[in-house]
Amino acid sequence: MNAPMIKLLASICLMTTAASAAPSYVDIEDRANLPILNSDLSMRKTAKIRLPNGLEALLISDPSADQSAAALAVGTGSWDDPVEFPGMAHFCEHMLFMGTKKFPKENEFSKTIADYHGQMNAFTAPDRTVYMFSSGHDGFQPILERFSRFFIDPLFNPSGISRELHAVDQEFSKNIENDAWREYMVFKETGNPDHPNAKFSTGNSETLGHIPQSALKQWHAAHYSAKKMRLVLYSPLPINQLKATALELFSEVPSKKKKKSKSRQEITSSQQRGKLTYIEPIKQRQILTLSWELPANLSLDDSRSAYLFCYALGRGQPYSLHEVLRQEGLIDNLSCSIDEMGGTAHRFFQIRMELTDKGLTQWKTAAHLCFQAIQGLKTSSVPAYLHQEMNATAQIRYQYQPRKNAFSYAMSIAESLLDEDLSTYPRSQLIATSYEPKKLAEIGRCLTAENCLFTLMADSAKTNVAPDKQERWMGAKYAVRDISEQQLREWSTASINPEIRLADPNPFFPASFEIVSAQKNDLGTNPTEISADRFGQAYYSRLKEFHSPEAMLSLHILTPEIVDDARSDCLASLYLDYLTDRLHPTLRAAQTAGLSASFSNDHSRIHVKIEGFSDKGSLLLQEILKEIATPASISFDEFEAYQSKHLKSYANAAHDLPCIQAKDLVSSLIDSNKTTKKEKLAALQNISYREFLSFARALFQETYTEGFFAGNLTLKDAESAWLDVRHLLGSAPFPKEKHPQTKVLSLSSNGPYAIYETTEAMGNAAFLMLDQGNFTFEKRAAQEVLSSSLKESFFDTLRTRQKTGYIVQSADT
Repeated sequence: MNAPMIKLLASICLMTTAASAAPSYVDIEDRANLPILNSDLSMRKTAKIRLPNGLEALLISDPSADQSAAALAVGTGSWDDPVEFPGMAHFCEHMLFMGTKKFPKENEFSKTIADYHGQMNAFTAPDRTVYMFSSGHDGFQPILERFSRFFIDPLFNPSGISRELHAVDQEFSKNIENDAWREYMVFKETGNPDHPNAKFSTGNSETLGHIPQSALKQWHAAHYSAKKMRLVLYSPLPINQLKATALELFSEVPSKKKKKSKSRQEITSSQQRGKLTYIEPIKQRQILTLSWELPANLSLDDSRSAYLFCYALGRGQPYSLHEVLRQEGLIDNLSCSIDEMGGTAHRFFQIRMELTDKGLTQWKTAAHLCFQAIQGLKTSSVPAYLHQEMNATAQIRYQYQPRKNAFSYAMSIAESLLDEDLSTYPRSQLIATSYEPKKLAEIGRCLTAENCLFTLMADSAKTNVAPDKQERWMGAKYAVRDISEQQLREWSTASINPEIRLADPNPFFPASFEIVSAQKNDLGTNPTEISADRFGQAYYSRLKEFHSPEAMLSLHILTPEIVDDARSDCLASLYLDYLTDRLHPTLRAAQTAGLSASFSNDHSRIHVKIEGFSDKGSLLLQEILKEIATPASISFDEFEAYQSKHLKSYANAAHDLPCIQAKDLVSSLIDSNKTTKKEKLAALQNISYREFLSFARALFQETYTEGFFAGNLTLKDAESAWLDVRHLLGSAPFPKEKHPQTKVLSLSSNGPYAIYETTEAMGNAAFLMLDQGNFTFEKRAAQEVLSSSLKESFFDTLRTRQKTGYIVQSADT
């Protein structure tokens, strides 16, 4: 062989060696130490990797997944908006769906999603933007490739900019009458003007109307870096294939040096702290909020002491802050939470109260009771057993998590993935590292009246405070008023209230997570009938595939007192308010322990549903049945409070988005059991205390109960639970021949029909319904195929091209 040929072969060998040594991913050790213990998910495998460009990914291989999904979070959001273009981050989020160099068609992504029966969405937060999609398994790889190009070569076509600007403007417009948004915008306007939180984060045609393509490209290039991104892939694909896919599709994402974090500034201002901000609502709302911005050392705190303090304040028990406020007739509801604004570095401790009419006139008393409860925790500290309970609850909920919808699952992970080192994720966000009495004391010292932001959202005619300011973007009317030093001092030095006490250990905390053994005859595809007689009918189901320590107990109670009309609907709703109030300490404690109960009424039935860890499910059922069986004892003041609450709720429906109002109207026309909120409002105004008392006392004198027991129960367990139902209800039978029958509207061939309704809310809506006639499986199958094929073109035509709507949906029902 001659020399030139030898040189050529050597070159080929060198090239091959270089190619094989191309940068690959790095495995990240999983130090979370939180194995999933739900045997339904036993085949699931996970991996954490870092790509050569610095992008980190959490990969989940689940052979039993019903769909595949992906989500990506990038650590940039509305706080990074340039001064000249408020809303830039949000607009960029919209534009990434509108075409890339490799896939330039503007509806390429959405069409592919529709072809594979998927979902897609994104949202922009102050410090992050999150993108997500789901699809059928066979579409996952092609959609993921299109998804990856969002972060590599987006086009930002001028034609797309023009069209999507309209969508952003409509999104802004639909929020103008949203009271939560208006409260947030007032908070931004009155906060620290030097903090980026003061920026107008949504954007509209005024702030983005003249944005050039070059500005979007430059902003994307500057802020979308692989080193600021976390990716989630969820699929039945083997874990090694997911690693290879992530490497192949996302290694091209540009990588830039991370900028140094800006020094932390307070979000709030002296204009807010120790002051009362009145906000005029659109709907009938009476909400008092007490908020404290926590300092950095307590926000970035692995002991999660703020969460523990909040847990102790909000945990259900007979002598809780909630119960005392309710017994005084001051609140309809109370919540205590730690809210994150812009990531873990900015946390707020918040107590939020929905006030009754009495509570609105005595809001200072409600606030005083809150400070008394805080003083009690400052004095006695939070006991270690509540720390252990909080940790144990968070851990078991994670480790025994049920299977979730693929889209929601991927989104929930991506949403929180930036808040912790990937190696330990999600341990630090769930489990407190230690019990720290000194940190708890520090939390207590922060929660003073002088540091508190008091916000009262209520009708100015009731507060007698005339708004004298108007928020710039959404036009919310508000006023900021001083609180006297004497009042602030009185709150900050409040004495302990002996009626507000610490919670005892939780009786509903599960003692066992074992999967109960079931007899071979218990397992099957079809439910097993437990009982069928004139008192009711009950079924039990235990699928052999189900191996989670959870159960579901469901009761549907028919009674002659509930019929198909608005008045009956209102009476039943008032009773369920009464029942929920009586059981609140029990329900809240159970919920804390991973066992929830809910009550509702429709189709002439009272519904009771219990779901969660199975170990104490029968105990909770017994507590609920005992209360139902106890003769109703309700005061006139309580009745007035419940009636007022529902009057506000039904009246507020007039300010719902027009599309929601249209759906409510159509539902009432189709289903004879449904009534509109407008009809309920008219009926409720004429219900007297005497009538309600008579209804409540007669409600369960005659009943027919339908029961369903499923999950981690044996047939014997279900039979025992059904005996409790029969024993504790103890009522006379409600004959089946007297049960109301559901009637469904059938449109005749003389149509089409048109209905026009006016609304007080901003905007318009159109709702088109097609009746396919009597049900057959063939028609249903055709309907699903047609709906799937129409969904994307319907959206693309009406929203993207015609720009005739922002909320555009089509569905088969």
